[in-house]
Amino acid sequence: MAEFPQNILDCADRDNLPEALDLVESHLANQPDDGRAQYLAAVLLNISGQRELALARLERIALRPGIDADFDRLSLADLERWQAAVTDFAAGQCAALARAWPVTPICSLPRSGSGWFVAMFARLFDLPVGRMCFGRFPDLRAVPGWLACIAEGGATSHDHLPASADNLRLLRECMVAKIVVQVRDPRQAMVSLYHHQNLESDHQSHGLLPQLAPRHAGARPIDEADDETIAALLGQLVGWLEDWLRAAGSAQLPEVHFVSYEALKAAPRQVFTEVFDFFAPPEEYRGLLDFVEDLAASKTPSFRAGETGEWRSALSPRQLTLVEDLLPATLLQRFAWQ
Repeated sequence: MAEFPQNILDCADRDNLPEALDLVESHLANQPDDGRAQYLAAVLLNISGQRELALARLERIALRPGIDADFDRLSLADLERWQAAVTDFAAGQCAALARAWPVTPICSLPRSGSGWFVAMFARLFDLPVGRMCFGRFPDLRAVPGWLACIAEGGATSHDHLPASADNLRLLRECMVAKIVVQVRDPRQAMVSLYHHQNLESDHQSHGLLPQLAPRHAGARPIDEADDETIAALLGQLVGWLEDWLRAAGSAQLPEVHFVSYEALKAAPRQVFTEVFDFFAPPEEYRGLLDFVEDLAASKTPSFRAGETGEWRSALSPRQLTLVEDLLPATLLQRFAWQ
């Protein structure tokens, strides 16, 4: 048998997850501080459906927030990328804290232009970007250690943290007083999400809605999708939005400031000024808002089309009727989505 960690990877390649987990635990019994083994254990637990145990392992690794990683495949290269990004994050956070930069977390609805928005925010104010949660949308859980790190200040975040009871409790326990929540018309976010999952993803079996991916392995256009698919996608997005609206309307922290993609595209300087006023960093950095419009002209690699009304032509007449029936009118009115 190959030596660690290749023996673990070989077992996983043969889809023998129980044996791979046994090998990891045997290795950890002799070397409990081996971070590579804890990482492999977290991934194996996650892909075998044991997310609570995977979360515990991630806490044990004690990695600070780093780049995006889904923990749904065994890869030492992913671990090495994360560790390198963690080093950069820590250095950037230290420098930003020296400038008295406050706690400025951002979470976003999937496919709401979040990579574009967060990249602008981070570049404008020279901040590292980390993450607060783990899992696959919509089943995302805050990792206490990562959230506590973001709550130290001097950084921002890019993820799709849901406003679940557990996540909100952790935000309060970490004394996060304010959070910016980026939203988008869920009809357009649904079209973009479908396109991302079924037409652009290199890993369709691990898409954002893995239970639907096999049905759409042929990458059919969205106007050929069945009603169940449309209802599932839209329902998850609407549920995420409504949970954050409930959180914003409660008397408990964190205070929520909503940023809509539509407003950001139409008036980036105004939106960034409102975000600046909400987070209230040192006033000396207000002058950097003069560069927002130049940054807004650049797009991140994940930016697909950036349209606001594509859903009107992308969906079939039957789907348009279904979507109208499923969308709460109060949600459309709240964000002036027509």
